[in-house]
Amino acid sequence: MDHVQSADDAMMCTEPVVGLLEDDDDLRDELAAGLRRYGFTVWGVGTAAEFAERLLEQPCNAVVIDVGLPGVDGLTVTSRLRAQSDVIIVMVTGRGHEDDRVRGLECGADAYLVKPVGLSELSAVLLGGLRRLWMGRTAGTPAPAGARHANVWVLDPAHRELIAPDAAWRLRLTQSESRFVAHLLAQHDRVVTREEAAQAVHPEGQRQDDLHWIDMLVSRLRRKAAQGGIDLPLRAVRGQGYRFFTG
Repeated sequence: MDHVQSADDAMMCTEPVVGLLEDDDDLRDELAAGLRRYGFTVWGVGTAAEFAERLLEQPCNAVVIDVGLPGVDGLTVTSRLRAQSDVIIVMVTGRGHEDDRVRGLECGADAYLVKPVGLSELSAVLLGGLRRLWMGRTAGTPAPAGARHANVWVLDPAHRELIAPDAAWRLRLTQSESRFVAHLLAQHDRVVTREEAAQAVHPEGQRQDDLHWIDMLVSRLRRKAAQGGIDLPLRAVRGQGYRFFTG
């Protein structure tokens, strides 16, 4: 791994980006799909060489690394990555002996999980690590790889909470609000029409009053945020729909 993109060069992001290094194609696809359901943007590769190349193209906030890889193993990848970045590193492996855990943590992993790993547990570990990192950054520690500033809004779908950039403020959401916000964040600043938003909120079938109901949902979200002294960057685009501004 020759280079990890610095925080100054890294891209802005509206939701956590997770890099997945797992050589089992089926397991990699399963983990990626599951983490996306938990609100993460995920890319996955099967070798250390592919991982280093992809990391240059799409920096990330956290990585999930298997130990037993073809060629360069996960411990080596973790050591190299930790020497260059404070990105959250979670090792997920079938090696569960205490010595293996110690080696993984000594190489720089933030957490060491033994397969099989539940998606809810993995999601919680990733989110917990990201919160600690972002909160620490407000006290002067470096930004995680993949985020230029602290201007990162995170949706925690497991707890239905929208977390502000400094991680010090949370907005509890209803199920409908969570679906709406998740769809907006996934668009990366693109305008979302009211019809599209209604479909995201009620995928089982649009109701007759859904378009008006979306406007009411937005008003309710803004009021909630205002009560906490937060200017939610959710704006109406006249004649088009809604957009969540991230920078």
